[in-house]
Parts: sequence; structure tokens; C-alpha cells
Amino acid sequence: MKHSLFAMTLLVVAAIIAPGCMTAAKEGYAGVRGGKGSHAELTSMGAEGATPLGKYGAFEIGTVRDSFNGMVPQELIANLPAKVENVLIETKLPTEGSPVCVINVDVFYYEGSGSMGIVLGDVEEALAYVTLVEKATGNQVGKAICVGRTTSRINRGVGKKLEGLARGIAGWIKDRYPAPQEQ
Repeated sequence: MKHSLFAMTLLVVAAIIAPGCMTAAKEGYAGVRGGKGSHAELTSMGAEGATPLGKYGAFEIGTVRDSFNGMVPQELIANLPAKVENVLIETKLPTEGSPVCVINVDVFYYEGSGSMGIVLGDVEEALAYVTLVEKATGNQVGKAICVGRTTSRINRGVGKKLEGLARGIAGWIKDRYPAPQEQ
């Protein structure tokens, strides 16, 4: 009987403590990982796995606009070009060479946690239409919606959504660019 009572007490204590530990572990991981980026292609650039962007020797950021009636923080608009370039370099996509493909970004939605974060949880996001344009001709190469999102208290703020949005943009380009050849 004593063993059963002890086991049951231990089980109750574990049930109370474990969710808090899991939350701390998830948030710790989220803090290291940073903002998440994703994308959805709007204009087809060929079949899944096709790499039509392989003909470009460089990708450069063009215009970054706020299309959300001034509700996108200027910090995001001002810092996105440098962040996209850094993420392109980290993912081994070219930023110098020719021909050049220009990345134009139109941020059309931005949500900080604010009071809705208390109700809906710690989701913050920035959504943008991203258009790839061939610099020499001005022809549109592709269009996608890219998202920068955070889902943790630790990752709140403009900088983390900025990081996620840059990852979403680079992720889309990387999906349509040939993998580097192993040497």
C-alpha cells in the first residue's frame, strides 16, 4: 500500500511539473532557432523540383514596401534588405555575378502579439508578396507569398519576424535554384 501511494504521488508530481518543463524546453529551442520562414508560390516556375533560377548568377534585393497602411514597423522595412542578403549568403545562394535576379518585397500584413497574443497565443507574423524580376529585361520570373512567423514568447519582436521573413524568401529561391555540386 505504501508503494502504491508513493508511486501515485510521484505520478501526480510528474504530471504537474512535466508540462512546464516541456514549455521551457520548446521555448529554449525556439530561442535558438529564431523566426520561422515559409513560402507559397503564386506563379508556377515549373514542376516541383524544377530549378529555373539556376541561370542567375546573383540575387539582389530591390524594393521593400509597406502595403499595410503604414502598420509595418519601419525597422522591418529598413533592415530586411541586409537580412535577406545575409540569409542568401548563409544558404550559399549567389549575391555577386550576372545575370541578376531582383527580389522585390511588398509586406501586406504584420501582426505583433499585443492583446491578441494573449487570446490567441504567442503567434506573430509578417506576410509579403515577393516578386522575382530579371534585372536586364524587367520581366517577372516568379511570385510567391513569404511568411515570417514566431510562435514563442522568447521570439517576440520585429527582429525575429524579420529573420523569419528573410528565411522564407531565401527558402523559396533555394527551392528553385540548383543544389551546389559537391567537389
